[in-house]
Amino acid sequence: MWISQTTLGTLLTLGGMLEALNLRRADSLDAQSTSGASLDASFVEMEQAYVESVLCGWARSCAPRHNRLIVELDRLLLAVANGLLPPQCSSNVRRYAEVLCSVTRAAGRCPRFAICADRISIGRALILEARQRQPA
Repeated sequence: MWISQTTLGTLLTLGGMLEALNLRRADSLDAQSTSGASLDASFVEMEQAYVESVLCGWARSCAPRHNRLIVELDRLLLAVANGLLPPQCSSNVRRYAEVLCSVTRAAGRCPRFAICADRISIGRALILEARQRQPA
């Protein structure tokens, strides 16, 4: 298995927390006052600042679990950046892998999950790729 059940559960929990944060933030926005690109960047930075605070809290309250999470996710990022994907994976996973490879080339190294700026770079690149796929 690529990551443990504990790490998968942690990611699902974190994803739920980010969804709630995004919904609260979206409710408070005036969509006409900001361009799409700057709004996208704002959401990525907001999400990753939140992830950073959660990770710091987990590091303080349960360092072994936090360290295991980081090691597993860094190993997964490295594997995907090197093109190692399961034979039967979705088109979304393949797109993520392509974006991760481009971020890796641009940075000259594989991004690390523990580094907030790396997560922001991945998020921005994913949004840019998604916007480029949208019909005009």
